[in-house]
Amino acid sequence: MKKTYIAIALLLGVFVAPVALAGPAADAAVALAAADSKASLGAICNAAYKAVLAEPEQAAEIYEAILAQRTTWTAGQCAAIFRSILMARPDLGGNLSSYVRTYKGGKNAKDAPSAPEGMHPELYDMLNVLYQASLEDGVPEETVNEIMITYGSTIAHEPGIPVELIVTPADTSPSR
Repeated sequence: MKKTYIAIALLLGVFVAPVALAGPAADAAVALAAADSKASLGAICNAAYKAVLAEPEQAAEIYEAILAQRTTWTAGQCAAIFRSILMARPDLGGNLSSYVRTYKGGKNAKDAPSAPEGMHPELYDMLNVLYQASLEDGVPEETVNEIMITYGSTIAHEPGIPVELIVTPADTSPSR
């Protein structure tokens, strides 16, 4: 009888443990990113930011869960969510320059077996998530290019100041 209780406890532990890793903020971000959600990109980015603030050590896992919700993400959308996570984890943003140097030096960091020296492992994991996501061809590379181009102006902010709205550019019309 005792063995039965132990077996049940172990089985429950196996099924409950993965759920315990995700908090309510991460669940909300993933729900907003769902393919059938009508949430705006700004709302998804804000939820991702809050989720990473709540669970900073889960940044790569949160990014992965959000990207897994759709296969139709564009490079701009992936970059906006990535930048939102970097805003919540400014310590990772400083390591992006290491990736940029590696990427431009012809030794693409995504092909490295482990994080290049000087690169935060969490940032490395986020980039791997991007390259391994089920996205259209070229989206990961375009996302990285967009992040590298816009890195300086979008990541710089004071840590600890909540971002309530992340502005994304609107479509421009020919009359403008």
